[in-house]
Amino acid sequence: MTLQSITSLQHQLVKHLTKLRQQRSYRKECGHLVVEGKKLIHDIHSQVEIHAILTTNTSFIPDKISYKSGYQVTDSIIEKITGSVSPEGIVAEITIPQQQPIDHYESLVVLDRIQDPGNVGTIIRTALAFGWKGIYCIEGTCDVWNDKVIRSARGASFQIPFQYGSWQQLLELVNNAGATVYAADLGGEAINTLSTPSGPIVLVLGNEGQGLSQEASKNCHKITIPISHAIESLNVSVAGGILMYHLRGKDHG
Repeated sequence: MTLQSITSLQHQLVKHLTKLRQQRSYRKECGHLVVEGKKLIHDIHSQVEIHAILTTNTSFIPDKISYKSGYQVTDSIIEKITGSVSPEGIVAEITIPQQQPIDHYESLVVLDRIQDPGNVGTIIRTALAFGWKGIYCIEGTCDVWNDKVIRSARGASFQIPFQYGSWQQLLELVNNAGATVYAADLGGEAINTLSTPSGPIVLVLGNEGQGLSQEASKNCHKITIPISHAIESLNVSVAGGILMYHLRGKDHG
């Protein structure tokens, strides 16, 4: 496909893609998002519709992918769209994958208003690595399609079901499944004394600054990771990784 040329930072498509990266509400309104990088675009092209490819070099476009329109652009345009100082040189505008209902699951990670996109992305990637079957985002959690989340998750966002909802909806889901619900908390039971249940399991990870919500505290069995007294606490994504491995990940080594 012959690529059209764009050289102006003020081009409407450049403004549109930049706004998709910056604004969650605009992504939701358009139903589109921007992804960056040859490998990621190649890995997801069969799962999503690609509306546009923008690249500084045609050799960056993965082989055998289809897209509606293609553009040759400058480094400064890619930098503006991605908000990165050293971008990979190719971006794509894609349709946001449909949220997959989580009705039946063996294991579920719940993000209880986690705000940092790096933490959210790392947790998503770790959950996929350790064989967890879904991510449930309590309302107030960072958007999983935030560009920093996608970058941190390194493609895992497109490979694991996720759902946004309220605590009430989550509790209905948990009760219907007969799941055991754990929550990471400094005052909880040490994981090395824990007997892992045989049925469905849920792990709740709380907000970085405020910890668990009142709903989580009331409805979960609190567990903790014994650590040195020299350190007050672990980063939520680090703690989440250890707990995910301990509760389920050992079966996926």
